[in-house]
Amino acid sequence: LECEQKHKCELTAERLELERKSQEELEAVREEMSRKSHEAVAAARAELNKIREEELSKLRSELSQKAKEIEDAEQDRASLAYQAQLIAQQRADEAQANAARIQAELRRAQEQAQNEASVAIQARHAADE
Repeated sequence: LECEQKHKCELTAERLELERKSQEELEAVREEMSRKSHEAVAAARAELNKIREEELSKLRSELSQKAKEIEDAEQDRASLAYQAQLIAQQRADEAQANAARIQAELRRAQEQAQNEASVAIQARHAADE
């Protein structure tokens, strides 16, 4: 009987030891899974941040390129406007020079017509006398 009780005690002690080891292993597995889960979350966050930064970099580059294109187009328009202004000024100067030349020719023609009229009047007076 004593042997049997001793054997039961040993079995109970073994069972308790097995349960304790099982609990320790279970806790170790839980800790390992928790650690791996945290690592996976951190890796996923890092990957998301990397992707976000890459996308932001692309967007910044595209915006910079668009801004440069707009700036270049504005410079082209300003250059064309300046050239148009120069051409308009040149044509205005030419028109003014032509107008001055025509006015001078008109004055000469008027003077010549007055001179011819004076000569005709003098010739008529001379003929009348």
